Amino acid sequence: MEVTRRSAPDGRSWLFAVNHTDQPARVATTGVDVLSGTRSPGVLTIPAGEVAVVAETPQ
Repeated sequence: MEVTRRSAPDGRSWLFAVNHTDQPARVATTGVDVLSGTRSPGVLTIPAGEVAVVAETPQ
């Protein structure tokens, strides 16, 4: 699992997650996956071999 967070000076942030494994993986984040439209209330499950880019919601 590869996870990177990028943030803008105005406080917005995005979490990029790439699941390189053959099993689903979970990532702690709150926001919306801009690729799938899936909302994450705190934990997002990323299927094996898939990618998520989450526009994070400030806590």
